[in-house]
Amino acid sequence: MDEDINSNGDMDSPDKPQSFDMVQPAESEPETTEVAEVSNETEGQSESVTIPVTTDKPQSFDMVQPTANTTSETSTEAQPAEESKPDVDIVRPEEIVAAPVVVASMQTAKPAKKSMLKKLLVVLLVLVLMASSAAAAYYYRDKIANDFEAKQATNLSTSNASVDDLRTQLTAETAKYNALVAAQTTPTSVAPNAATIANIKSAITSANTAALEGYMASSVNVVIAASDGVGVVTPTKAVTNITSFIADATSPWDFSLSASILSSYGKGSYKQYFPNNAVVGKSANSKVISFSFDANAKISTVFMSANENILD
Repeated sequence: MDEDINSNGDMDSPDKPQSFDMVQPAESEPETTEVAEVSNETEGQSESVTIPVTTDKPQSFDMVQPTANTTSETSTEAQPAEESKPDVDIVRPEEIVAAPVVVASMQTAKPAKKSMLKKLLVVLLVLVLMASSAAAAYYYRDKIANDFEAKQATNLSTSNASVDDLRTQLTAETAKYNALVAAQTTPTSVAPNAATIANIKSAITSANTAALEGYMASSVNVVIAASDGVGVVTPTKAVTNITSFIADATSPWDFSLSASILSSYGKGSYKQYFPNNAVVGKSANSKVISFSFDANAKISTVFMSANENILD
């Protein structure tokens, strides 16, 4: 096969290396493009001589195509001997075309990586800011909640103390009110026997008020006219109040008052303290004392007035 190709002249001889390299803008080489025939007549003989005509053309940057061998022996003989060229590695066209693509991809890859890195940094910064904001909001809300709970606990403790105090006061006032209502409500009254009545009168006239305690109920309502009174007290306290009241009274005491006098005492605002079975006495200086009894014939109410004029 190689011998046939060389004999036909279709391919370059193996001594000449073929190259697909890009032609560098170096020295221009002469290229034979035309062959001129010159007729030389000498002594009646005509001889034709072939002279190669060369034209200098600038080298192209295009890829060098392989030059076909000239079949004409004349042109082959006319070609000047070419200088031997150093062996150069064969570069395939597809490799030349692919090289710029690789370079371009490398150049575009770097900006793409930088852009991606910037985006990641921005996203990371946004996440950090969001986390910081969330943490600050949680801390602020937690602090407000704790302060509010502490304040509520303090207010609740104060309120509980106030409620307990008010409850105690209410209990005391309720007891007083119930006792007062019970004392002021006229129950079924039973008059004591004559001996008891005589002993009550004697205790006032003799100023032996301690004897009265045995005739009193478990609680006694002591009322002083033209004042807020004393209220419901124990028998001992009631005896003390009676002793103080009669200390400046002038003897004698009159416990046999007429019906008209008793009726006048019952017309005023204190008529409830002068029931029909009450034991009423008046001193010489017009002090008035009245004893009312409960259903057990015990002294339940003691009414005292510094002057009978107050009772009109």
